[in-house]
Amino acid sequence: METYKKKKTILLFTLILIIFFEPQIFKENSFVGVQYIDYIYKVLKILAFLVTTYKYVLINKGKVTKTLISVSLLQLVMFISTIIYKGDIVRFAGPALTTITMTMIAEILIKEEILFKILKKVNIYFVVCFIINMISVILIDFTDVSKYVSVYFMGIDNRFIFTLLPWILFEGLVSLHQDNQLNKRWKVVVILSELLLIYKFSVSAMICIGLYLFLFVKFVRDMQMSKCNNFVFVTYVLSNILVLLDKLRKIFLPLLKILGKDATTLSGRTYLWEGVMEQTYKHPIIGYGMQSIEYDKSFFYNSTAPYYLKFCKVSHAHNSLMTLLYRGGIIAVTIYLSIVYKALKQLKNNLKNKYANILLITAINIFLTSIFDTMDFAALYFVFTLCISIEEIKDEGIEE
Repeated sequence: METYKKKKTILLFTLILIIFFEPQIFKENSFVGVQYIDYIYKVLKILAFLVTTYKYVLINKGKVTKTLISVSLLQLVMFISTIIYKGDIVRFAGPALTTITMTMIAEILIKEEILFKILKKVNIYFVVCFIINMISVILIDFTDVSKYVSVYFMGIDNRFIFTLLPWILFEGLVSLHQDNQLNKRWKVVVILSELLLIYKFSVSAMICIGLYLFLFVKFVRDMQMSKCNNFVFVTYVLSNILVLLDKLRKIFLPLLKILGKDATTLSGRTYLWEGVMEQTYKHPIIGYGMQSIEYDKSFFYNSTAPYYLKFCKVSHAHNSLMTLLYRGGIIAVTIYLSIVYKALKQLKNNLKNKYANILLITAINIFLTSIFDTMDFAALYFVFTLCISIEEIKDEGIEE
């Protein structure tokens, strides 16, 4: 009976994780009817949140961890600011539910000792997603289908990392659990991911995924990288400050020119950052909450003129900290950075844990990518929770 109950739990949370790692194509209006599939996913996420909350309360006997309290407070601040400034509650609900649900799931899987069993099953789903995405890439890039569809199965190319990053992490964790090393299967996953990003020339994601190649090198893998958590944290905060001061673009200007990228505006991001900061200065404490997009997209993506957009509302700022600053002000940023610091501190306190290095590299991937994009995707707080709870992760058997 106990085994049957555990199998049901494994199946339940496998399906819930798959729901939250939905194909990014369903978030785009690339063809008629796709938005209705996105609505279905939203309903499924609400149901998944309710089921997960029930299971969490049941398993923890009503007790709530400090991690979940911090994550919930973060969302509460942005909810309040969304209400005050008449923002978009529907748009707020998606990331908020995802954040809280993924935190609860990570804690449940660790406590129930079913983490690796579920990750192994979810990896099969990621393989299927990758294969379907490659088919969509071939159809769109090498046929006339591009006249009708312009978004790949995993979304636009800079969103590929939303699937590739958790796939690499999950494969790595399972690999370390089974073999105490990063096996050939994990290496294939990294190489396939990197080749896809090189082909699509998604520069930031390509560089980030390339960091995993360091784990191929024995001396790097064995040097307990997580001891440098203070350096990682300070560098992450400093790099975002440089973005606010518009210095980071100037630092990378020569490289951007070599890569043939939009060195003047970073694909319009500098216009967006300027506008976001102008608005944030007016309400710096709790921000504006979740707002809807209100800017001229054709100008935003195509213009390189030396002046800024006039807009007042954005869905996200193409920078994670700036997005938090806009949605929840200084309070939200402070709570978020406290979660990040705690995650890195726990990695440092568990240097000899075999999962510490790959979790640190994944966190660094998230930090680097979040300089130029808003990384409020499903894996974000799942990763942070694994880092914070690393000493509780037990090597349960992977086979039933």
